[in-house]
Amino acid sequence: METIKTEGDNSSKWDILKHDYKEEAERHAKTVSEIQKSFGKRLSNLEENTEKMSEKEFLKWEDEYAEEFGKMLKETERGNMSFDDTAENIKECVAYPGSNKEDVLAQTVEAYSGEYYYDRANELKQAIMDNCDEETAKTKIRLIEDFVSAVYDHIDFKYMDREDVRDYGFERYESDRTFKHNSIIKKLNELNNLAREYQTRPFTARNFWPSDLKEKKGQTPAEALIFRYDRDIVEEYYAHAFPSAVKRAIAKQDFNARYGLY
Repeated sequence: METIKTEGDNSSKWDILKHDYKEEAERHAKTVSEIQKSFGKRLSNLEENTEKMSEKEFLKWEDEYAEEFGKMLKETERGNMSFDDTAENIKECVAYPGSNKEDVLAQTVEAYSGEYYYDRANELKQAIMDNCDEETAKTKIRLIEDFVSAVYDHIDFKYMDREDVRDYGFERYESDRTFKHNSIIKKLNELNNLAREYQTRPFTARNFWPSDLKEKKGQTPAEALIFRYDRDIVEEYYAHAFPSAVKRAIAKQDFNARYGLY
């Protein structure tokens, strides 16, 4: 006799599947976290010996990270998880060190990929030119230039002198700085998606969350942590990609503070 499946049976099976997807997502998230910590230790060991990680080695770390992060996201999709549940899994992947310790984030897979920004930008430009007509290529390559402009704009804004911030207005300054930073994140995600479209290596192993994905008052603790982490990690990414610009801005800010030149 054929068994008649009831709605309750289907619901129960789906609950079991969701639980399985959730467990798998958590497992991959923890693996990502372990990769991240191991990578940081490896970089520290190299720096202690005044050595630099080879690109070949870094790409292995990045591929492993991207694969596990991708599997984690796949499980959240299969389980049809909510934004909040997805955030809980991604939170496992990040290791936010705490306020005023953001420089630790420079030793992460996501941030260190900034070392290869120009190589990846040039590779993407070439792929676009090889596959697009001249007008389309100009439009798409402009997205790369827009990202660089947004980064330099944010660097100038981030290292603005105290007196200039006061004259600008603190609340307005914080609001505009957040807007500019979210703009960088969105443009970097755009470049990652463009690189995937043209089958070149993405600029980072994953895309990031701009903080305007969800209103601040409605953010869960996990979401707030990810927004903060992604904001800081992207800053460390561009510090690797554009070190001279960051050093000049810091030196100028320090000089003005030391000699009272505002």
